[in-house]
Amino acid sequence: MGTYNPDTDTIWSTTHSGFTAHAFNSEGRALCNRSIRPRSDTTIRDSWNTRAWYEDGTAFTVHARCVQKLDAAATQAATVEQTAPTAPAAPRSGEVTIPGALADHLADTNLATGDDDHDPASKATREALDAGRRGRGRTLIIKPMSTDVLNVISEYADALLGAEDATAAERRAAQKWTEQAGHARKHIAAEQRLAAAAVDLAETAEQAETPADESESVPGTLVDPWTWIRRPASTLTPTAAQRAERRQQLADSRSATAYPLAVAAVRQVVREMSPGAALRVRVTEEGPETTLTRDDLHALAYSGHTTADAVTRVRAAVATHIRHGEREVHIMFPALGMRPTLYLPDVMALLNRWKDAQAAAEQALADAEAQQAAALVTETEASEGTWRGEWIGEQPVGETLFTVEPAIEQGALFDDLATAPASTVRKQQRAALDRIKAKADDDRADDRAATDDQIAAHGVPAPATVTARIAARTGEQPPERHVVEGVIVAHNGRTKGTAPKHSADPDALAAVAALGNLRLAEITDHADIAAEPGEPDHQPDAWGFLAEPRGHGRIALYWVESGRYVTREGKPWAVELKIGADRLSAAGWKIEPRTRRCVMAWRPA
Repeated sequence: MGTYNPDTDTIWSTTHSGFTAHAFNSEGRALCNRSIRPRSDTTIRDSWNTRAWYEDGTAFTVHARCVQKLDAAATQAATVEQTAPTAPAAPRSGEVTIPGALADHLADTNLATGDDDHDPASKATREALDAGRRGRGRTLIIKPMSTDVLNVISEYADALLGAEDATAAERRAAQKWTEQAGHARKHIAAEQRLAAAAVDLAETAEQAETPADESESVPGTLVDPWTWIRRPASTLTPTAAQRAERRQQLADSRSATAYPLAVAAVRQVVREMSPGAALRVRVTEEGPETTLTRDDLHALAYSGHTTADAVTRVRAAVATHIRHGEREVHIMFPALGMRPTLYLPDVMALLNRWKDAQAAAEQALADAEAQQAAALVTETEASEGTWRGEWIGEQPVGETLFTVEPAIEQGALFDDLATAPASTVRKQQRAALDRIKAKADDDRADDRAATDDQIAAHGVPAPATVTARIAARTGEQPPERHVVEGVIVAHNGRTKGTAPKHSADPDALAAVAALGNLRLAEITDHADIAAEPGEPDHQPDAWGFLAEPRGHGRIALYWVESGRYVTREGKPWAVELKIGADRLSAAGWKIEPRTRRCVMAWRPA
C-alpha cells in the first residue's frame, strides 16, 4: 500500500513525527491537514520514495479523517457518475474558458442582468455568457464572436484586480484571465481573417473556369498550414480591370476598427525578426522575389518612427506582391519558415492609416493657410479707404502750420522706441535677489512685531517668547532724544565709525577695528541718525557703518545712508547689516539674534 493509486490520486504514508498513516495526493498534500508533509517529499513517477505503509512492515494507525475524506470523495464521484456519465467536453476551437471565480463575479453584475445592453459589446458579452457551458469545476466555456467580448471581460478583470474588497480567489481568477486573454484574442482574430479569406477564395473559385487540359485535381500551393489555394492556369491571365478591382477589394478588406489588431500583428512579426533581417517571399515560381526589411516594418508599425521613405519601400514591395501574386495575394503575405505569418491586409491597414494621416495633416495646413489669408484680406478691406489708411501718416514739414512732434501728436506709429530692441536680463542679479529677500524678511518681521504689540496690549501677561522679542526689538532702537540744559557751545568735530564723544570708548574702537576696510560713517556729536530730512540734526552726508557703545562690552552697529539708519519706507538696510555682522562674527564678536534695524554684538573677552 505504499504505491500511488491513480484512481483516488492518493498514497498512504507516515509523517516525520510518528506512526500514524495519512492519505497524501500526488502533490504531497494531506487530505486531513495541509500543514503536514510525508516522510519524504520527493516522488519517482507514480510512487513515493518514502517509508510508506507496507504489508510486511510495522502496523500503523490509519488517520480517521483521511478515511472520511476518501469515503466522501468516493460518494461524490459515484453521484457525479450517475448524474453526468460523460465528462465535460474539452474546449473546441474558438472557445475561451473563464475561471470560476471570475464567472461567478460576472453573474452578479449588470452585465448578466441586461442593464448594459445599450452597449453592443456588453450585449454581445451577455449573450456569449448565456450561451456558455460549464466546464471542469466552476469554469465557464464561451465562444465569443468577436474580440469585443474579450475586451469587456478584461475590463471587469482589471476592476477586480484593483478592488480592495475582492477575495483571493477572485484576484487569482482575474490574474489568470489577464494572462490568457491576449492569446485568446489573437486566436479569434486569426480565425476571423481565415474565415474572410475562405469566403473570398470560394467566390474566386466559383468565378474561375476549369481549363480543359487540366483535370479536376489540380495541384495546389501550400501558403499556410490551414489553407490550400489553387494556382490559376496560365491561360487565365487577369485583365487590368480585374487587377484594379482586386486592389480596391484589398484596400477595403479591413475596417477602421481592425487597425489596432493590424498594429499588434505587425509588431509581433517585428519582434520575431532579428535586427537587420528581411522577409523574402516569392509568390509565384516565375515572379520576382519581394523583400520587406525589419526596419521598414518597424517604422510602419510604430507611428512615432514612420517615415515617408519606409512607407514608399513597403508600398513598392506590396505592389510587386499584388502584381505577381494574382488571386491569392489577398489572403496573406507568407514568410517561408516563419511564424507568425505577416498578413497582407494588416500591412495594407497600416499603409492606409499613414495615407489618411498625411491627408489630414495636409488638409490642416491648408486650412490654417486659408484662415491666415482670409484674416489678412479682411484686415486690408477694413482699413482701406478710411481715415486709418489715408489720413494718418507722417506729415511733411512744409505742410504743417506749427511744429509737429510725431511721437506725441501722431501716435506711437512714428516712435522709434516702439521698434527699438529691448534689453533682456540673461543672468540672475544676486543683489536684486538679496534685496527681494531682505524686503520679505522685513515685512515678516514687521508683521511679527505688530502681532507682538497687540498681544502685549491685550491686558494679560504676554508669553515669554513674545516678551523676549519685544525686549530685543526695543534694545536696537536708537537712544531717545533729550534736552541737555547748560551752556551752548559750538563743536563741529567729526570722527569716522563712531561719534566724537565715543572716540575713546574701547568697545567702539574695537568694533571699528573689526570692520576693517569697510566704509565708515563720518558724523558729529549732534548728528541724529533717526532725524527726518530737513530737521536740524539731520546729517545727509553721513554714509557707512556707525558703532555706538551700550556698555559692558556691548555695542550697536548701524548702517547709515543719507544720514538715516533706515530706508525711506522705514525698512532696515538688511544686506549691509548682514555684511557688518559677518565681519564682527569673524573677529570673535557674539551676535545677538532677532535684531533688525541694527546689529547687537558682544565684544569677545
